[in-house]
Amino acid sequence: MSPSNYHTIYSDCIHSFIIQLQMVLSLLILVPLFFTALAILLSWRKIKDMSVMIWRSYFNLARLPGPKAYPLIGSVWQFKLNSADFAAQMLGWANIFAFYEGAPGIIKAWLGPIPVVLAVKPDFCKQVLESNTLITKATQYDKLSEWIGTGLLTSTNEKWFGRRKMLTPAFHFNVLKGYGEIFIKQAQIMMEQVESHADTGREVDLFPYVKRCALDIICDTAMATQVNSQIGKNSEYVNAVVRLSDMLFTYERSPWMWFKPIWYGCGLGFEFDRLVKLTTDFTRRVIAERRQTLIDEGLMEEPGDLTKKKMAFLDLMLLTQEKNALTDEDIREEVDTFMFEGHDTTSSGMGWTIWLLGQYPEYQAKVHEEMDEIFGDDDREPSEFDLKKCVYLEKCIKESLRLCPPVPIFARRLTHDLQLDEYTIPKDITCLLIPMGTHRDPSEWEHPWVFYPDHFEPEAVAKRHPFAYFPFSAGPRNCIGQKFAMTEEKTVLSYFFRKYRVESAEPLPGNRFVPEIILKPEEGVKCHMYKRVRVNKRKAIDAIKSIPGPHALPLVGAAYQFKYDAADFGDQIGQFAQEYCRDDKNRCGMMKIWIGPVPYLFIESAEIIKEVMESNTLITKSTQYDIVADWIGTGLLISTNEKWYSRRKMLTPAFHFNVLKGYNEVFIMQSQILVDVLDKYADTGKEFDVFPFIKRCALDIICETAMGTNINSQIGGNSEYVDAVVRVSDIIFSHIRFPWLWLKPVWYGCGIGFEFDRLVKLTNDFTRKVINERRQTLLDDGMLSQAMSDEEIKKRKLMFLDLLLIKQESAALSDEDIREEVDTFMFEGHDTTASGMAFCVWYLGQHPLYQAQVHDELDEVFGDEDRDPTEADLKKLIFLEKCIKETLRLRPSVPLLARRLTHDTTLGGIDLPENMTIVACPMATHKSPQVGHLSFCNPPIKYYWERPEEFYPDHFEPEAVAKRHPFAYFPFSAGPRNCIGQKFAISEEKIVLSSFFRKYRVETTVPSPGNRPIPEIIMKPSDGVKMGRQRVISSFILLFSLALLCSADPTVKTEYGEVVGFEFEEADVFLGVPYAAPPLGELRFTNPIRPTPWSEPREAKTFADACVPHSREAVTWTASEDCLYLNVIAPRRDSSSSAELAPVLFYIHGGGFEIGNAKIYGYEDFARSYAAQGVIVVSIQYRIGVLGFFTLTASDKMSGNYGLFDQVAALQFVHRNIERFGGDPKRITVFGISAGGSSASMLTLSPLSRHLIAGSIEVSGTAHAGWAIDNRVETHSEDLVDAVGCWGKRSVADIEACMRKVSVNDLYSGVEYIFEAAFSFNMLKFAPRIDGIFAPQRYEDLAQESPKIPVLTGINALESAFFILMHKSPTIHRSTIFKGEMPVFDADKFDMKTRILLNEFLDPSETDEAVNDVMTFYLGENYLEKYSKPTKEQIPWMLRQYTTFWSDVYFNLPAKYRAEERKKIGADSYVYLWEHYNEDLFKDDDPVPAAVHINEMPYITGLQALGQFEWTPEELKLKERAIQMMISFVRNGKPSVDGVFWPSYTNSSNSPYVKIDSPEWKTEEGFWDKNTRFWEEVMSKYSYDFVRFKKRTVPQMQIPPPPTQKNHEEL
Repeated sequence: MSPSNYHTIYSDCIHSFIIQLQMVLSLLILVPLFFTALAILLSWRKIKDMSVMIWRSYFNLARLPGPKAYPLIGSVWQFKLNSADFAAQMLGWANIFAFYEGAPGIIKAWLGPIPVVLAVKPDFCKQVLESNTLITKATQYDKLSEWIGTGLLTSTNEKWFGRRKMLTPAFHFNVLKGYGEIFIKQAQIMMEQVESHADTGREVDLFPYVKRCALDIICDTAMATQVNSQIGKNSEYVNAVVRLSDMLFTYERSPWMWFKPIWYGCGLGFEFDRLVKLTTDFTRRVIAERRQTLIDEGLMEEPGDLTKKKMAFLDLMLLTQEKNALTDEDIREEVDTFMFEGHDTTSSGMGWTIWLLGQYPEYQAKVHEEMDEIFGDDDREPSEFDLKKCVYLEKCIKESLRLCPPVPIFARRLTHDLQLDEYTIPKDITCLLIPMGTHRDPSEWEHPWVFYPDHFEPEAVAKRHPFAYFPFSAGPRNCIGQKFAMTEEKTVLSYFFRKYRVESAEPLPGNRFVPEIILKPEEGVKCHMYKRVRVNKRKAIDAIKSIPGPHALPLVGAAYQFKYDAADFGDQIGQFAQEYCRDDKNRCGMMKIWIGPVPYLFIESAEIIKEVMESNTLITKSTQYDIVADWIGTGLLISTNEKWYSRRKMLTPAFHFNVLKGYNEVFIMQSQILVDVLDKYADTGKEFDVFPFIKRCALDIICETAMGTNINSQIGGNSEYVDAVVRVSDIIFSHIRFPWLWLKPVWYGCGIGFEFDRLVKLTNDFTRKVINERRQTLLDDGMLSQAMSDEEIKKRKLMFLDLLLIKQESAALSDEDIREEVDTFMFEGHDTTASGMAFCVWYLGQHPLYQAQVHDELDEVFGDEDRDPTEADLKKLIFLEKCIKETLRLRPSVPLLARRLTHDTTLGGIDLPENMTIVACPMATHKSPQVGHLSFCNPPIKYYWERPEEFYPDHFEPEAVAKRHPFAYFPFSAGPRNCIGQKFAISEEKIVLSSFFRKYRVETTVPSPGNRPIPEIIMKPSDGVKMGRQRVISSFILLFSLALLCSADPTVKTEYGEVVGFEFEEADVFLGVPYAAPPLGELRFTNPIRPTPWSEPREAKTFADACVPHSREAVTWTASEDCLYLNVIAPRRDSSSSAELAPVLFYIHGGGFEIGNAKIYGYEDFARSYAAQGVIVVSIQYRIGVLGFFTLTASDKMSGNYGLFDQVAALQFVHRNIERFGGDPKRITVFGISAGGSSASMLTLSPLSRHLIAGSIEVSGTAHAGWAIDNRVETHSEDLVDAVGCWGKRSVADIEACMRKVSVNDLYSGVEYIFEAAFSFNMLKFAPRIDGIFAPQRYEDLAQESPKIPVLTGINALESAFFILMHKSPTIHRSTIFKGEMPVFDADKFDMKTRILLNEFLDPSETDEAVNDVMTFYLGENYLEKYSKPTKEQIPWMLRQYTTFWSDVYFNLPAKYRAEERKKIGADSYVYLWEHYNEDLFKDDDPVPAAVHINEMPYITGLQALGQFEWTPEELKLKERAIQMMISFVRNGKPSVDGVFWPSYTNSSNSPYVKIDSPEWKTEEGFWDKNTRFWEEVMSKYSYDFVRFKKRTVPQMQIPPPPTQKNHEEL
């Protein structure tokens, strides 16, 4: 071929290529353009309509009020991100734009470029809701439709009309009656679930319980399916429903999420799709199963009259499917719609009702009265007629729905223009109806912002606009299920309030609204729950009569005995307390005194005082304060309920620390005047009374800080006002203690009444004059012309009166309201501080050594300088503060605190009626001794003070404070009504007394106890504060400084640095020694690393904070993530001594790996019982719960078991350092109880630690306990990741980072969300697992290669009664039999509970036979015939057998396996069975008193964990022998007790053990042989091994390989 031909072919190819390239490029450009044009063409109508609507809205709505908007972004820039803040913002806008005079009642807002209108006025709501054409839901529902489809909630026009007509029969009253059984059943389950939280003193969030109850109800009624969410089942579906609701609300209020790239780019879109699929698949599966059931039962052929049948919602749909031409997807839509609408709305309504009634005890009391009237003491199921009688409860529910409507917003898209008055609302706009706003219209509601059930009195309803209230919507699209909802709520709440009384933990208005798709409480429904006390008035009177007290006569009571002299009266009250509160017969710390015809209950017990003081409802002052109200009005001191809450909130900023700092100038100036005034009395050698001077100083301070006015009483100014204040206080005290003065003729006849009125007028007029003058000053300064926020107030120095005047308009305060609060502060604020300072001066004059320590401290802080004290100086005055606090202990400024019971209640086991007056006596409680305890009352009294009658400032050493009951000391009251000004008082007293003692030394001329307290309204000294005074000189200071030299504290130099402990009796104690770095930040969820060394000596004198438990309910001590510390209690050693090294007892606390700490055990008993006998005790803390065992299997960093690695790190630290404390690293015995026992057992088997251990004591727990090892922690951890919002992250690293940042509070919430514990054999959610490192194999396999060290194993006779019958540790175990069940416990209930437990693990085909085998073994043959109706005598035995069944699985057989495992390898093993129990720990109605879980703890650790009991000689002898058992084992590897033959289990074929009782210890044979044979032989035929918690039919558990990275440097 010629070259030219080649050239031609080549040219043709190039030309062809170019043409093809042009075609491809054309397609690449034209195809997108074509589809874009097609999309625009198809959407043109929609875009055009939207544009027209926006354009018309811009002009038509221009005059409507609303939040400021900008182009494109609209009003969204103002929206609060926090949901609760957003709700408050919406209500604020309604108030601002809709409720002012002349407001149109419509608001406009712009969501980005899209306008919406909010109709608030009832007339406008009526126009929208009643329309038969405006029924189209807004586009905001489109995202919801992706989940529930276009069912009844979101469909429109013909589809909606057809569906509504079709579904109406499902809500016929006959059908609703059939649902009553489901409501009752689920309500009963909820009552069981919450019972463990009653009377605990801890707050509980009831919202998750209510929510799960509502979900179970809706599933049962809608789908005829029991998801059992209340007992922890189907958690994946339950969690998905909750999470979808949250995501939908986020989507609706975040316009940027409407763009799919953002929606999916941030991961929410993918998560949303996954959850939608999960829930809809679940529903489809249920539909298919239900259809098959109906077919099998022959119900699909002739459905008949559906309104006369009890059927589930799904059944109705299936039976009418063919008739109504429904597809399966149509049915799925309606079921999911009903699921969504029906559970969240009712749970919201019930939750808010409980919370609001907890805020208003007077209304709750009316509900209780109604319940009692209808049901009496009968615990029967409510009938239809009963529910109709619950009229007041229904009012409360409706009022709750008014303030907190479950659906906060109803949205409609207008399909045509709508004329609302003069405004034309254009077609296609979204119209929002805001029930929360309309329900607060002040023109329609008497108390729009307050919970007031009488809003629903028939007369009030008749007068109101019918559309002023529409919580269930209204008109043709009203909620089809509103009767269903109301019946459900009345049923559940009637059960709840029949059984419980609640106090909301968060006072109004703290619990804000979270307006997601359903309105929820921001803080949940956090309450304190109490079991109802239905006080029989006659029995209550008899109970009151049984309380001891001084003899009383009719009408005058005990007042005829009262001493007239106030000091004598004070002594008399003390004698009464000694005689009647602390005698051998009455040990509950109560006495009654009749003052006139009225009984007063005086309380000394801190436990009972705690009940009263912490109550949010028992805040009403007694009637004795009425006379005080005649003077100071009903201000903060005397007001109650709503007025008190609002005033308290308003006044709190006045006591912010920034404001208090501003008062220091006043304190300093007045204290300098005091010192100058007193100067002329110094060095005269004459006695004089300093009390009046201190009193006038305090009065000048309070006048200047409260009123901004200096009355100069210290230099003789305003003496008439000063004298009036003093005299009024005296008169009030006389009125209170002499009942004849309560009669007006006597009061005025003797002239006192007229004098009182004159003095009240004088003081009130003075205050009014000061208020007017101060207002004028603030006006002149321009202070009242500008609004000031709380934050601004905190930053400025404002007098108390200034704050009230600035807030007068916003808080709607009258001048008289302000006068009340100023006089209240005047009354409370000067006498109390004067009393405290004066008695402190007097006591230090009595105790020159303590006074010298004060002088030393002041010289150290100030030296020779005469400067003003700074904030930093005051913080250094630690000993002076101790002296002030000790003064307030012995002479509390307020000697008596009186409350009136606003409802029937039980205190100290005694039923008390409403209106009874309770009097707390700080001076009595503050003097309870610290030796022994009282156990004859409920709750038992503990003693609190080491030297109760002495002035001893070391009572306020941190260690002493930590050990004391928190209510053993309450000089400023306590609980919600504690003194708002206590920081003010302490600051004032420290400044004045520091100024005083920097200049003077005092000698008291009236020795103790000569100067008696006068218990007027404020405590005063009977003889004043008389003393001589000298100036302080340096030689005096030096003399006392030398006298106070003390010996050096014990120190030990560890590998990381020196620690300084303290001496206790014969022991050296070191507390809070770090053995690992704080596991914070990046170290959270990682194995421990070594701590950072320290160069300066480290104080080791206080316990570290407890580790964070898995549940906020379990927080009983201060908890922190920084908790990896240990404590060493060692025998005291002479530094020159060459004594042999001591054996070491390494104690690991229990608590199910989820709760517990080392602090609760203290150090005293370890020192006295072990260190005194030459044994070192080391107690450790390790991470527990989520922070200790959270496992992310996809991560090579978060592999779980951190708590076990902590134990290893602590053991390694002890091994390396214990010799420095005098211990032998080769003789370390690990010891634990419960989970601590399992931990000790695991440490002996793990390759990481077993070589460090010489012996092990394992009490009520071993490594073979199935509950102690469960790889299901992996699943629970995944659930938690989802619950705290970390699951949607892009990578494992993102999830890790997210989980490390989640707050502890959010972790608590996440655990509550997935349940802390369940009714299951697998009770623990976060516990150890087989991880491939700490436990490279199952423990029974590791045992074969473990060292042959001796092991002491012990169990109690009836271990599981602790959980099952005594209801202890509810946060880690829920498998209880409640009190109400016990008297009717029979074979059926035994069967039911056993069936639920076994069914979780066995194939359904095995369950019946397995249940029969268990019951036959524990109850015997023919158990149904014998025990279907057991006698009263048989029930305790049946309860014991059921509890033994649990005990075998949990404790007994694992202990047996441990002994057999030791025997198999030839290692010594010793076993005991503890049978002794103290009868004081059980009540008369406890059916099965026995030695339960942790029963031996008091005898071997000193901790009376089950309750207080008296250490009788027999109990002390038992404890002595138990300690002997422990110490001999630690020393020699063998338990040795005098007179007891204790053979090794290993060296015998008869399974020997020692049975421990008091006083007898006996050697027995056949340790748990019979029960072991049953579980190993009879139960071995089933597919699950219940003792070892593993499947029999699956191969050995796969052990994960070790992670590629390990950060435990020693492992």
